[in-house]
Amino acid sequence: MKKFLINIGKSLKESLRKLLVSLKRRPHNIAFVMLLVSFLQYSLNLTVISNTTAQLMRSNMGLCSFVIMLFSTLSIVCFLNSFPKRQKPRWIMVALYLAMVVVVIICDLFYSDSISKALATGYFDDYDFIPKAQTTVVTNAILLIVTLVLTATIPLYGKLLRKINTSIEVEYTETTAEVELSEE
Repeated sequence: MKKFLINIGKSLKESLRKLLVSLKRRPHNIAFVMLLVSFLQYSLNLTVISNTTAQLMRSNMGLCSFVIMLFSTLSIVCFLNSFPKRQKPRWIMVALYLAMVVVVIICDLFYSDSISKALATGYFDDYDFIPKAQTTVVTNAILLIVTLVLTATIPLYGKLLRKINTSIEVEYTETTAEVELSEE
């Protein structure tokens, strides 16, 4: 059992080392994972968003939810095209990605403001999915702001990741046999 636990520890250590090597080569994957988390958080709560839009029927709420979903998807595509393997970043795609994320944040805040104005009237207090929708869009905006910060600091934490030693220590044994060279 002890040997089994030691092997698990070694395999976890090796997996962590491989992850760090991967992040050293492509540090922008950290921001990409955060972008995916924000996309999944919003899209998995899309039923709550659509129910809220249908119930409140305030101006431009449906358009905002459509723009949020569309630009969230397109920002993922732009991000993937922004950082090609073993090449410099494509700055036009980075600018498109950043613009789309900013538009999504603005739409999230507009949607949240529309919900707040509707809840202030007091007519919609019986619907429990409306506050959940507001929490969803505010959380999405916060996650996207964190994604923007991570994207802006890629050079900083990329340098910090490169400083981490991920080399494998190889044991050296001195049992090499002497090679005799004879003149023939």
